Amino acid sequence: MDRAMTGMCIGEKRKVTIPGALGFGDGGRERDNIAKDQTLYYTVQLVDIFRGVPGDKWVTDEGVEIEVTHKIDEDKCRKSETGDTIHQQYELHLENGTFVDSSYSRSKPYIFQLNQGKVIKGMDIAMTNMCEGERRRVVIPSDL
Repeated sequence: MDRAMTGMCIGEKRKVTIPGALGFGDGGRERDNIAKDQTLYYTVQLVDIFRGVPGDKWVTDEGVEIEVTHKIDEDKCRKSETGDTIHQQYELHLENGTFVDSSYSRSKPYIFQLNQGKVIKGMDIAMTNMCEGERRRVVIPSDL
């Protein structure tokens, strides 16, 4: 998939065929009924490009892993605080990569009040002290 998406422009769509040897290979992916060495057919669209910010990565005391993928200059940063109404766009995957949910597919953000018990505790932790416009990749332990 890396090779197939290289050089794409935002908004561009491509049909991609991945030979079995370059897909899941000998093991296949039994839970998704993908046989070993099965050819995969995708239609992909490049929605956005996120460039990483080296060094902005940490783990909270509670075990939430946070990585800033789009940083806002400190002098322009308005940080989130308890009680703020948050408008959040997200894409959720399980640890094994299985897609679960996305606010993008509904074309509107998820709205909640920060640290008021409206979302899972790990999300409240991840969104606290975040700059407006900042983007983060977070890993939340299952107990949060």
